[in-house]
Amino acid sequence: DHDLRPPDKLHHLDGRDLLAFTKAERVTMDVGFYYMSNAAGRLVGTLLSGLSYQIGGLPLCLATAAAMSGASWLAARRLASTQAGA
Repeated sequence: DHDLRPPDKLHHLDGRDLLAFTKAERVTMDVGFYYMSNAAGRLVGTLLSGLSYQIGGLPLCLATAAAMSGASWLAARRLASTQAGA
């Protein structure tokens, strides 16, 4: 099974996944927050990767990416446990 979405869309939540976490009266606010946080994450990631590469080269850049991946995993795990408890 291959995902046929474009590569830049593979890491995004699907629209149905996003809507599963929101209430009908808050859809526009939650979708807006999703896109705002997505853009902020891309900006922070771009700046952080450039800064870490400038300071410590490839090893620090990879360590920073690993740390951010770990933080993302923890946040997703917390979100999943919150959704399961609701």
